[in-house]
Amino acid sequence: STTEPPPLFFLGSSDIDDPALPKERVNLVVTLVDSDDVSIPRAGVEAVWGEWRTKTYTTDAEGHVTMSVPRGVRSLEVVGVPTSETRNFLLLHTHSLDGDAAEARVVVTRPCDIVIIEASAFAPPLPPPECAEIRGRVFDAFGCPATAAHCAAFSGSDRLASVLTNDDGVYSMFIPRAPGTRVQISVRFPISAPTSRGVVSDVPAGVTEPTLYLEEIGPLEVNRCRRWNRVRMVASTGSQ
Repeated sequence: STTEPPPLFFLGSSDIDDPALPKERVNLVVTLVDSDDVSIPRAGVEAVWGEWRTKTYTTDAEGHVTMSVPRGVRSLEVVGVPTSETRNFLLLHTHSLDGDAAEARVVVTRPCDIVIIEASAFAPPLPPPECAEIRGRVFDAFGCPATAAHCAAFSGSDRLASVLTNDDGVYSMFIPRAPGTRVQISVRFPISAPTSRGVVSDVPAGVTEPTLYLEEIGPLEVNRCRRWNRVRMVASTGSQ
């Protein structure tokens, strides 16, 4: 018999929870399906609490998994699929929770689910109404572009969107808010066992393109109470 290949995690999977997560846990039964209601087996999913996340859980052959999550967790992220998966999914996929749910059915987006503005293979996806784009760039603690850094946009405690930076450290994401809405951008690099972090607040969406310079941190067990508010933000003036 053939052995199922291990899941391919785009963000780097983890077999332990972030130490700073709340200790009180509840079970959350998660089902992953595509837009045709077909299950997604052997996919990686994590629960997110602010900037902290659980270990990576893997769905079974029917697309189900029972996760142990902090009480009141607000979102899930589908972080990868196995190498045997033939469907093309848009990852990282974020799914919001109401905080008290015992079950969650997550429909993971595929490129074919997106409305295209015009009949062109290179046409951008049509963003939702009343939205703003957040763009910028991330550099690591050594001044080099941070590739595959995880960037998330928050409004208060609400996680609006998240994305990975490209090879040049550039990030771009749409949030369901009007242009000019002020948000917080939080970055961790790499996503699993991060060695540098950054947070910048009061960013007007769609107005500036902040550049973030990350700071190195020690092990999470030692630094989980540390504040990461010393990240420099440079508006898109070309200066660094």
